[in-house]
Amino acid sequence: MPTSTLQDMFLFDWATMPVSTFARKLATVWLGFFVTMGLPVSAFTFDLHKELLQCLTAASAGSSFIVTVLVWRLYLGWQHVGDRLISATIEYEETGWYDGQVWVKTPQVLMRDRLMSNYTVKPALARLKRTLLGLGGSLAAAMILLSFVPSPASSSASYY
Repeated sequence: MPTSTLQDMFLFDWATMPVSTFARKLATVWLGFFVTMGLPVSAFTFDLHKELLQCLTAASAGSSFIVTVLVWRLYLGWQHVGDRLISATIEYEETGWYDGQVWVKTPQVLMRDRLMSNYTVKPALARLKRTLLGLGGSLAAAMILLSFVPSPASSSASYY
């Protein structure tokens, strides 16, 4: 069964966890990238003492982007499984690209797969869609904030 295999895979099982566990795991990934990559890169780009808001916003945006890519990957995996479950035929290859076959599902298998899609895959996809919308909103807010926050005035003498 494709969903049981997907639910056992690292990362893909996150989509079926309780909401609090799912949010905690995403927050841990975000914080890990914020501390190890986002903050050092943005501190190199912005002066941490003069442009603290820009530095933290850029680090947050970078970390949110990484989490967005991760959630997008989860979404695509679950969508692929969902598409295969609701399809009446399955294309597969036995040994390579040249010997593809098509298997037509029996009515019982098709009904079972569609029930599995409705009760397992679709809720996971709905959660991932909501998460992507939230992450997209946070990225948009960070970009808007970065574009409207004025930089501190710098003297031209500091460049010489």
